[in-house]
Amino acid sequence: MHASPQLGGTGMGSSAQNNSPLHFGVFDLDLGSGELHKSGRRVHLRPQPAKVLAMLAARHGQIVTREELCRELWGSETFVDFARGLNLCISEIRAALNDDTETPRYVETLPRHGYRFIAPIQDENARHTQAGDERAVDMQRAPPGLAATPAIAALPRFFWPAVVLFSTIIVVIAATLAATNSAEWRARLFGVPSGIVRTIAVLPLQNLSGDATQDYFADGMTEALTTDLARLESLHVISRTSTMQYKTTKKALPAIASELRADALVEGSVQRSGGRVRVTVQLVRASDDSHLWADTYERDFHDVLSLQDDVASEIAKQIAVRLGGPQPAPALKVQTVSTEAYETYLKANYYSDKFDLQKSIEYYNQAIKLDPNYAPAYAHMAQAYSFLAFFGAVSPSEGWGKVKEAATLAIEKDEHLPEGHGALALSKLHYDWDWTGAEREFKRALELNPSDADVRHEYAHYLMAMGRLAESEDESKHAVALDP
Repeated sequence: MHASPQLGGTGMGSSAQNNSPLHFGVFDLDLGSGELHKSGRRVHLRPQPAKVLAMLAARHGQIVTREELCRELWGSETFVDFARGLNLCISEIRAALNDDTETPRYVETLPRHGYRFIAPIQDENARHTQAGDERAVDMQRAPPGLAATPAIAALPRFFWPAVVLFSTIIVVIAATLAATNSAEWRARLFGVPSGIVRTIAVLPLQNLSGDATQDYFADGMTEALTTDLARLESLHVISRTSTMQYKTTKKALPAIASELRADALVEGSVQRSGGRVRVTVQLVRASDDSHLWADTYERDFHDVLSLQDDVASEIAKQIAVRLGGPQPAPALKVQTVSTEAYETYLKANYYSDKFDLQKSIEYYNQAIKLDPNYAPAYAHMAQAYSFLAFFGAVSPSEGWGKVKEAATLAIEKDEHLPEGHGALALSKLHYDWDWTGAEREFKRALELNPSDADVRHEYAHYLMAMGRLAESEDESKHAVALDP
């Protein structure tokens, strides 16, 4: 295998060894963690765009060439054209900063050369005055709440009064709904029965073990509940990618539900002590922040998979009984796995979430050695290899070959595993060029987990490549709804 760069974290090279936060406009950028905040609120950026932004901001006023960015992100051995990946990073940065390509305030493009961060870096005293000016500029650029939308930014200025009028009407309607019974108004306007749950979000379970090294276990329980609830075909389950940003938030639950467009929320905690695990969960109705149901489950660690399944099944039952949601799907048989293998698998997922893909693959391999029949370890390892192959961290033939091998084994171990079919679809698309087989696997993955936003996103790419643009657009909209 070719040496691949460390994709986890946000190491910035020699130019960014100073990890002090940078202040520009209404933004704060932590060079150490790569976290971006706007007016104190976290702005989500994937690890690679965060790394690019930190490199540019740390060398503000200087040109950073595309070659330098390539070396920092993908290493010296790049097997595919990195332009697409870099362009995507820059696009995400501009969207996060509400920046404009033609009249940039933050990131300036130097065609065929590189990029330059042009915003002044402020000290703590100057930034408060500048922040007010920055918000004023945001409001001048486009109608409130629409400035980050490329289609609005591109409109001629004589269209803006109409857009502002339309936006104002929407705001007035939203305020009216907020001041009244929103569920009742939604039923009147859209024909949706009052109180019925169609979309649910599982918020990150809190780790109450008193040991931060157990975060991986709490995150793993959150993912398991999200995946199990996604078995309900008529229930939309918000992607964990969107919910994890609320891991340490102090926001009120109705505000979170509004941002995620969720009808109900699941929140709770995990406490692990010795060989025992205690999980406390509660179901909250989004419209009025009312707690509908709560329960506590305690088991030995070796029964943790049954515990997860029991919690998910009970939540689904409560949604059906109390909120008029869909009836629970028949419970799938819980796959047995050794305790040590499962814990290793959770650690692998933890590093995969941090985009430390090589380390996650090492843990997946360890889990497989401990329990060769545990299908999810193969499936998630296939997903990790797909990222390495797609972004050129390993050669395409090697990377996609590993994806196909691991995904095939995952399905052999468990034909009902959606992640296995999703990964196999990617290998058939990128490695085998088997268009018919790829679509078959995409559809099977979505049949098993209709709420998988990542698979819908990849399926949309497939449909676009096949020239089926209307279907592609529908899948993209569905993916955004699942992962706002």
